Formats: sequence, C-alpha cells, structure tokens
Amino acid sequence: PIRQSLFNNRRGAIQQIQNELFGSLEIEPLAQREYEVLSFVAQGYSNAYIARNLFIEGKTMEKHVNSIYRKLNIHSYEGTDPKIMAMLMFDKVPQPKGYKPK
Repeated sequence: PIRQSLFNNRRGAIQQIQNELFGSLEIEPLAQREYEVLSFVAQGYSNAYIARNLFIEGKTMEKHVNSIYRKLNIHSYEGTDPKIMAMLMFDKVPQPKGYKPK
C-alpha cells in the first residue's frame, strides 16, 4: 500500500506538471511513423535502439526526431533536454487517425 501510494503521488505530480506546462498546448498532428517514434522516445529508448526496432536508418531516425521536436515546439523550452520534454508531452499528443500500436 505504501509503495502504491508513492507511485500514485508521483504520477499525480507528473500529471500536474504536464498540465501546467502543456495544458492548452496546440500540437501539429504527427504522422503515424512520427507518433510511433515518439512512443519509443517517451519510454526512454535511445535513437539507435528505436531505429533498429523500426528497421530504419539512423539518418531517417534523426529526421523523424527533428520533425517531432519541431511539431511539438520542443526547442522553445530553453535549458531543457528535448527527450525529457518529449517524454512529458507524450500523453498530450493525439494519436494519428488509424494508428495501431505494434
């Protein structure tokens, strides 16, 4: 019970931060592949790992990541790690129409 309480409190704190930072955020829609890449980024995987698992080249992966960061306007959060911002924003990003997780 204590462990679950700590988890719930931590999750609640994260959701509060997300709402304060991104509550009224307007997000440019992501393509299905971009959303798929973002889902891996949000789980903390490295670009190399993601590229291997999605069977794409490293340069293609970089293009997807840069496109995601641009669409989410991540570079406007100066002094923050873009991957951390992507992780925090993931819950606010709508799934593309017809998206089916693999």
